[in-house]
Amino acid sequence: MIVFPALAFFFYFLFTSLPQSNPSARPRRSNRFRIESIPLPPSSPISYSTVADNLVRGKYQNIVVFVGAGASVASGLPDFRSTQSGIYENAHQYDIPYPTALFEHSFFLKNPRPFFEFCRDFYPSLSNAEPGITHWFLRLLYEKGLLMRVYTQNIDGLEKKAGLPQHHVVQWHGTYESARCTNRACEYACANDILQEAFAPAPRHGQAPALIPTCPVCKKGIVKPDITLFGEAIPPHYVNLATQDLAACDLLLILGTSLRVEPFSKLMDLVPPSTPRVVINKEPIRCFEERLLDDSLVPSLVDSSDSQDAPDSANRDILLYGTCEDILANLTRELGWDDEFDEIIRAEGANSGPVHI
Repeated sequence: MIVFPALAFFFYFLFTSLPQSNPSARPRRSNRFRIESIPLPPSSPISYSTVADNLVRGKYQNIVVFVGAGASVASGLPDFRSTQSGIYENAHQYDIPYPTALFEHSFFLKNPRPFFEFCRDFYPSLSNAEPGITHWFLRLLYEKGLLMRVYTQNIDGLEKKAGLPQHHVVQWHGTYESARCTNRACEYACANDILQEAFAPAPRHGQAPALIPTCPVCKKGIVKPDITLFGEAIPPHYVNLATQDLAACDLLLILGTSLRVEPFSKLMDLVPPSTPRVVINKEPIRCFEERLLDDSLVPSLVDSSDSQDAPDSANRDILLYGTCEDILANLTRELGWDDEFDEIIRAEGANSGPVHI
């Protein structure tokens, strides 16, 4: 795999900090979802049909997948920005000045209690969540030898629960599975049972304040889950790995993320210009919508992009609006992979059920 040291060095500085701004249900077939395409120079025509055909023929051998909170909604976990069920919509119950303060490192250092109260409320759902259709689809790509790596913004660990090897998953924003002391003079890696005690459910009668765990070694620092908050550095080895992977990526899938959080949102621009980027999200994504200035470039039907009917200008970005479960279930059926998909789920004893579409 070719590495460009200067490029990696540049993106190390670009990506080392975050800005301060801001289950398994049986899949149903979507009656309709919207597809849009963004133009590229006319060197390599790319369309929904072309991508699907290339997947069947095994042309893509280095698939990279970006995963966001929308991929885990079917597993019973909330996303961030939904108007009623989203985390930010319900953040007012914690003592914070604005929703994103819940995950800001600077605010955490001043007042960690809202963060731990949220963790206490969220942890039972997190620990009980099971992989959904999206996670099993990733497992299928791995079993077929097509998956290079998954870069997930999620901290739920559902990719690993679906059986993806650890070296195939990068948890870009960290994990609940480990913790360490926030005292820079200590930084002791703490046992997970300290977090489990802190995240224990509140008593039924009365809402006791959340426990803020203290480091058992230095007795000064707070034991914080290894979750990357706004303002914290992204591990440099993640940046180096992403730079290498995306330089060799031949298909990028972006699943269930609005791509509003940097530097993760900038990773998509590291793939080669000829690499297709397929986006699946429930709502339009701003950074892609801004490029759709010419309605003549938008195919009206999902299957209207055969080579003889496609627009003269080539495309590489395909936007599919709908839930990840519905669209990936449709794609699995269209690719003829549904039997293999069901077999993986049966072998794991999962509850997702067969892909009846």
